[in-house]
Amino acid sequence: MLDVHRLYPEILGKIEIYADGGVRRASHILTLLSLGVTAVGMGRPFIFANVYGQSGVTQLINILIQELKTEMQNMGQADVTQFRGNSSFVSLESNMYFLAQSANTRLTGQYQESRARLLRRSPWH
Repeated sequence: MLDVHRLYPEILGKIEIYADGGVRRASHILTLLSLGVTAVGMGRPFIFANVYGQSGVTQLINILIQELKTEMQNMGQADVTQFRGNSSFVSLESNMYFLAQSANTRLTGQYQESRARLLRRSPWH
């Protein structure tokens, strides 16, 4: 998506772009939405969660919801639609996708504690 922004900015908003592959976390989803994708696919995490049946998939969904809330709070946004196509949340100068570091690392300690609490309640542990 960074290459699309750099080489073909005129197509953004004119065609639908779907991203799939390598998406593991809520921060990946928000980054891709910020870069202008229409939808983000997540396959492997759900395949792994399905090993534990419906409760495993439900737990994965709950973890993703919590991660989305945390990442959005870190970025100061209450509505996920504010991310769509808003590349101000992403460093377009890098070869890697990442959310703006100042906002992303602001609540790292709280994020780690929240994630640890979720994992303790996980059926996998």
